[in-house]
Amino acid sequence: MFLYVYQLQLVFLPITVNKLFGIFGMFLYAYHSVRGRPKFAVLSNVSRLMKPYLWVLFFSIVSIFLNGSYEMPYIRLGFSFFLAIFGTYPIALLFSRIYGRMCFFTVVKYFVAVAVVQMLISFAMFANSSFHDLFTSLIRYDEIAEFGIEQSEGFRLIGFGTGFFSSGIIHGFILIVMSFYYRYRIKSIGENILFFTTFFCVLLGGTFMARTTLVGACIAFFFIFSAGIHSVHRFFKLVLSVFASCVICLSVLFFVSNYNSVDLEVLSSFGFEMFKNYSESGSFESSSTNTLIDMYSTIPDNMKTWLIGDAKWMDSSGIFYYKHTDVGYLRNIFYFGVLGLMSFIYFQYLFLKTIFYKCNFTNCRKYSITLFLFFIILNLKGDIDLTLLSTIFIYSEVYPKLNLKEV
Repeated sequence: MFLYVYQLQLVFLPITVNKLFGIFGMFLYAYHSVRGRPKFAVLSNVSRLMKPYLWVLFFSIVSIFLNGSYEMPYIRLGFSFFLAIFGTYPIALLFSRIYGRMCFFTVVKYFVAVAVVQMLISFAMFANSSFHDLFTSLIRYDEIAEFGIEQSEGFRLIGFGTGFFSSGIIHGFILIVMSFYYRYRIKSIGENILFFTTFFCVLLGGTFMARTTLVGACIAFFFIFSAGIHSVHRFFKLVLSVFASCVICLSVLFFVSNYNSVDLEVLSSFGFEMFKNYSESGSFESSSTNTLIDMYSTIPDNMKTWLIGDAKWMDSSGIFYYKHTDVGYLRNIFYFGVLGLMSFIYFQYLFLKTIFYKCNFTNCRKYSITLFLFFIILNLKGDIDLTLLSTIFIYSEVYPKLNLKEV
């Protein structure tokens, strides 16, 4: 599950682990199809999920053809997405073999477990150079990642196979699906304290890697507290649990800081830079937000680019993004125009809607829109795709089927 969530590119493998899962899943599904009826209808999922992607593919091909470009990020995305559907098939079979069925909330538990493991590894890498060298030697990094690691060492956590904006996407996503779990499953005070202790562990570690984790945390908190405001007893239990969990997490962090070489002040200065600047100067900003604002000054200067883009994803060096902008919306417009951008947004929305419909969620629209909001906000910062993280849920279901009005 760790390999699936963080999509590791190990040095001794020619492709990512997820793509290997996809190839293996295709052969396994073909074998099960020959021997009998497969347990999961993979091909129907491929058909249902790939249809909205065809518009993304269409506008991508139009831009490539009219601009004479050879950059094909969204064609590669379609290939990765196709493999992801098959790659999660053996995982779904394993869950069904162990638990009898693939429950949505069981999958969420595994997401949380691998996130906690990632936090432990990341802190160990930050505190001990030997651990850092060992784990980084196992991963194949591209030039952009290598440059980022060199610039960031010593003041932020670098995860095992993840870091920077991608880390914020993953851990923000995990915090949001944790809030779904909370609405359905968390009842007692003990469960509340354990839940929020784990929640803050992922939140703090994720923020020390990428501050965009805070976006997912804010959405998750809103979703959680909206469930507690209807009952005074539940709201009091919620506040008490959050307070107790904060005390536990801070105590553990200070203990680790005192007995190991983890400099919490350095990490917190990075993770909560905006809040620190606000308390000191009244300015709610950080170095990255200032850089991001400057990037918004780079916009297309002709109608052709606005409509169909330039079919460019990277600049001529192949190291930096085209037009030197990280902004997700602008990168997509520069690649295949507003038409392509709208098709990609539509694809993400339909995908998330399909996932929660297939999971048999009561009022599935509420859950799909919550994750879609996460997608919309993070695109203000960088390019984001939630399909590869979410695909595994296409095989899961909420069991037993519950009504949120009872919660």
